[in-house]
Amino acid sequence: MTRRLGSLLTTPFALMVLVCLAIVGWSAWTGGFFDDAVERHVRTSSFYAAPGVEVDREAAERIIGDRKLVVIMLEPNSDSDELRERCSGDWNAAANTLMLVLSQGEDEYDQYTCSHLPGAYEENFGKSYVAETVIASGIDQFADRPLDALKVVVVNYDLLVGSDTLPDGVREFDAPVGRYVVAGATVVAVVIGTTVAYLGARRVGRVAARRAADREAAGDARSRLSAASASLAQQIIELDRLYESVRRSLRRSEKERRAFERKYRAIVSEYTRLGQSVVRFDGEGQDANWLTGRVEELSERCRRLAATVPAR
Repeated sequence: MTRRLGSLLTTPFALMVLVCLAIVGWSAWTGGFFDDAVERHVRTSSFYAAPGVEVDREAAERIIGDRKLVVIMLEPNSDSDELRERCSGDWNAAANTLMLVLSQGEDEYDQYTCSHLPGAYEENFGKSYVAETVIASGIDQFADRPLDALKVVVVNYDLLVGSDTLPDGVREFDAPVGRYVVAGATVVAVVIGTTVAYLGARRVGRVAARRAADREAAGDARSRLSAASASLAQQIIELDRLYESVRRSLRRSEKERRAFERKYRAIVSEYTRLGQSVVRFDGEGQDANWLTGRVEELSERCRRLAATVPAR
């Protein structure tokens, strides 16, 4: 019996089965089969908030957009060791991203940042250090407003991309279903034959090539729209502060205050409508350029209105 089993394991068919089992195990590990709840979530989303965190999760995802950035908000007052443990480690689910783990405190955020970008702690160690230091700058003043804190994080991220500290481009989500398909196709190729695997690989390759071409064609227009939207969000935050200042100012007449308030409300209303258009945007080319033009036009209106308030 032992001799038969040994001879069976040395046959080409048995060796191919062992290779297939190894591929299946690798696919399960890299595809998310052993992921916890947080890892499974960030495979298809750039924002995760623990159940005890009060934040509009959909709005947070829209703010981050398709950047190579992952933000995780743990329960308020989480231990610093928990933040570090969650951020570091082997993150197949968030590969090629900059990860920021936050926990709301009474007056500030506890935060821990780590880079999962290629060569982060080797040839790109200096850039990673700068990115991890800068990405959360200025968020403590919005300790009770997590969405505004996220807007600041996004602005910091775009500045890092603009200074060539972080790589430009959009995040590519790696859904685990694709790896299971690859593993299943390998087993079918051994058991049934190589023909099915060959035809399936050709079909997947054509779809992947077409999608890659579409992403490349729309990449430049989307990047410009994303940068303009992030800059406009920061201007709206600044106008909020100026609006409160003007309302309380005793040096301005009632007519001046009403004029400022009317222009401010018109800008905010236009920003809300425009933000919905940007979020729903799924086109490219001229449509992206048209939306970018509207965003830049509204940014100019924000600058003109802000200029009417003298600096203190």
